[in-house]
Amino acid sequence: MDRYREGPMRFMHEALDRPSARAVIEGLLRGTVEFLACPGHPPGCLSLQGGLTCGSGMEDVKDAMVEWRKMGLLTLQKRMQRAKQEGDLPRDTDPKDLARYVLVVMNGLAVQAANGATAAELKRATELALRALPV
Repeated sequence: MDRYREGPMRFMHEALDRPSARAVIEGLLRGTVEFLACPGHPPGCLSLQGGLTCGSGMEDVKDAMVEWRKMGLLTLQKRMQRAKQEGDLPRDTDPKDLARYVLVVMNGLAVQAANGATAAELKRATELALRALPV
């Protein structure tokens, strides 16, 4: 998991350092598409497929993946909270809801990639999601 986080998923850390909420979210969504469309990369996402397809006797793996995803939500929520405090988000935006929305889209992109969606299809879906943002 550490190698995955520091290797192919490094774009997530880089996106969180961007200066605005919109730039963070764009970096996450566009980075997800690039990651999923990378030639030679198995379709989908380790944290989803690895955690959701565990059979009996693999509860430790499932639990680790759940915690990993929860930590991702918390990290993004904190970044969106900071953006709200800086006046970068509308006052009525709930940082936790926005973070969850972004992760739902990212997870959906991974599922669609596993289902055979092309990079172009994932990019179009990302553009629609970006248009729906409150920022």
